[in-house]
Amino acid sequence: MAWPWLRASEMALDTEILLSEKGFDRGLWELLRPFGERIQGKVIIRDSNGLSRTFEDYSLHLTRFGEGIAHPEPISAALKSPQGSRTNGVSEKPNNPARNSQSGTTIAEVEAVVERHLTYAEESFLGMPQSPMSHGLGTNTPSPYHALYLRRLLSGLPLTPHETFAHPVACVMAISSRNQAPIETLRRLYTDSSTGDRRLPNWVDGEFLRYYVLVHDEEKDDITRSMSLFEQMKRNLGLHCHLLRIRGTRSLATDDDSIPLPRCEWMSAAEELADLRNGEDHEGYEDPTKYIFESDATAIRTFIREMVTQSIIPTMERHVSQFTVIGVRFKYREQL
Repeated sequence: MAWPWLRASEMALDTEILLSEKGFDRGLWELLRPFGERIQGKVIIRDSNGLSRTFEDYSLHLTRFGEGIAHPEPISAALKSPQGSRTNGVSEKPNNPARNSQSGTTIAEVEAVVERHLTYAEESFLGMPQSPMSHGLGTNTPSPYHALYLRRLLSGLPLTPHETFAHPVACVMAISSRNQAPIETLRRLYTDSSTGDRRLPNWVDGEFLRYYVLVHDEEKDDITRSMSLFEQMKRNLGLHCHLLRIRGTRSLATDDDSIPLPRCEWMSAAEELADLRNGEDHEGYEDPTKYIFESDATAIRTFIREMVTQSIIPTMERHVSQFTVIGVRFKYREQL
């Protein structure tokens, strides 16, 4: 499964307010993330040799911009005190970057999630009537808990300088149709992510794709104005843009055209543990399932597919082609 990382959390304040009114307090990332896990239809990708390959299970892993960064310890400090420093006679161990609130999931959290699922499955199995064929899984049957372990492990990988698996390939920058200075706001978001306070560390390649989204409220805003603004965005910012038309009101389970927001299969172990503990520790814990209008879900799926097939994949193919040419040239010089 192809699985590039997409940092999708650069939003203007007006977009945050619109999505909060829809019931998504964590912004555009929370709304888009479930739909990135399964892109509709076949996706064709050219490899480094120019050959086309077809994927039917292509997906994006969306994360919030600026989160999950594991800053390395200074080399000089590690050499001076590999076992930890001493201050006033008290030994101090270096901080574990995996426990940082902005870094990835620890192995202990992944194992705790799998252990909870195993315990629940065992308790359910013991309560079921036994049959001659219910003595366990066959030796050739893969365990679903192994797949769960891998999903939680990979979902929580932090952004590190020594491993580029979690480095972003694109960033979504969003404004809403309520914005009074749309082009200036998008340029400010770009500057903040490139050279401003919200830029990623220097060891992350800053040439990832910027994708600009105009979120239009179908119920309150003028579509004619939004279409005009969208054309202005394409003229000023390029073709990597999309007009996302969604309803601005909150969807409820009782609405005729509402569907449950798909559950994320690639959530981190820390996030799943928090959900499990909330359900266990609080009596009367409300069902966390959120709902979305079916028309909104269709619009989001169309947006995700268009962004993948028309912007992200061509950009990645171009980068791969450039690195391949550079590699061939270096190899040729080595042979000389």
